[in-house]
Amino acid sequence: MLSLVAASTLFLLPLLAAPLVGARNGEGWRSLGLRGETVLELRAVSDENGTQLYAQTLTGLWRKPVEAAQGKNDEWTRIDHGLPRSALGAPLLAAWCNVPGEPHRLVALAGNSDSRQLFRSDDRGSSWLSVGPAPGQSRSPAMTVLPGSEPSDDRIIIATQARVQRSLDGGSTWSPGGAWPREGASAEPVLEFAAEMTGSGRLLALGGSGRLWLSPSGGLSWHEIGGDRAYTALAAAPSFGLAVWVATADGLLRTNDEGRSWSPRPLPSKAGAILGGEQMIQALAVDPVVSDVIYAAAIGGGVYRLGSGETAWLSLAAPPSNVISLVVDPGARDALYAATDDGVWLRPVVADQPTATPSPTPTLIPSATRTPSATMTPTATPSPTPTVTLTATPTATATATATATASATATPTLRPTRPPTSTPTVTRSAPPPPGGATPTPVGNILR
Repeated sequence: MLSLVAASTLFLLPLLAAPLVGARNGEGWRSLGLRGETVLELRAVSDENGTQLYAQTLTGLWRKPVEAAQGKNDEWTRIDHGLPRSALGAPLLAAWCNVPGEPHRLVALAGNSDSRQLFRSDDRGSSWLSVGPAPGQSRSPAMTVLPGSEPSDDRIIIATQARVQRSLDGGSTWSPGGAWPREGASAEPVLEFAAEMTGSGRLLALGGSGRLWLSPSGGLSWHEIGGDRAYTALAAAPSFGLAVWVATADGLLRTNDEGRSWSPRPLPSKAGAILGGEQMIQALAVDPVVSDVIYAAAIGGGVYRLGSGETAWLSLAAPPSNVISLVVDPGARDALYAATDDGVWLRPVVADQPTATPSPTPTLIPSATRTPSATMTPTATPSPTPTVTLTATPTATATATATATASATATPTLRPTRPPTSTPTVTRSAPPPPGGATPTPVGNILR
């Protein structure tokens, strides 16, 4: 009898614990819609009007405005009208991305695998313009865009099986880049791109075999970094000099010097792992301002946050569905979005303040305190007239040497701003500053 009771208890225990696990996993998360849809890719763009979410599902491409911390449930808008479709009506969307720094501009690669076309939208996806034929014949090639001053100046990079294809004119023409460091057996050798937006041309690629490749020349050449480890996720700050985060089966690694050195970050606690299994990180997201802040989603586990200067991970629970990717709100940074196999979810988070801002101010304060010494030169202009009238009678020779040294030191600095000679400037010391200010702009500084 006791054995029967024990067996029944062991059988019913997972069923009794399931509601508790579901409640714990969903704690703090709010649905933003698209329930029942698997979100393949999720992006967030912020401007003066707030944050826009873009999501790709099996049924189409969607857009939704959202207030970062509150997540008001506005309806999702379908934005793939005008893109090629299959016979069943589904969009033939192979790759897409927002153009950094251009919140209204999107680029999409669509069409059959043997006849791909590049499309551009300048109104958040409400309409699309066909740019022309484009490479990228694999099922879902990785693509990234480095913005130019005009759409025709955008640099677009698409991964193919052997190398990247590059366009320097917004997709009008294409040229091959450098070959991959290793020939991949997979039809999609690159899972993810990360591009630096400071104009250096550095690109980072996560290969399908788990290798990490770096290009210092915008894709013209590649070399492998990170050794023989197998990486499962990649997140990079806007500047590679700030931080690049990668996940492995052993933990997280961070580099600030293009992979020459790595600092480990142990994985969060495995307390939430299913059946005692390992928690492998499948998604990373880095704070766009404070690169020390990293978010990680584990397969079959939870979502975690590592704050700036912290060593212990904070558990953020998890949405009640499998997390595919994470996105930090790029504007307010007080919301974390999760793409899952059951729609899009939001969780409010705390935005760390950057610690780099106090460091410039101390360096500026000494230089600011030295400006009074520069302001002493204006006192030389008013002081000559009082000191000449007051000190001329007591000591003529002393004032002569004093004014000589004052005129020797002051007039060379003031003479470029004053038009005429030295002696008239003593009697005309009051008028010349406004008149002397007008000739000074000799040239213009252009950016």
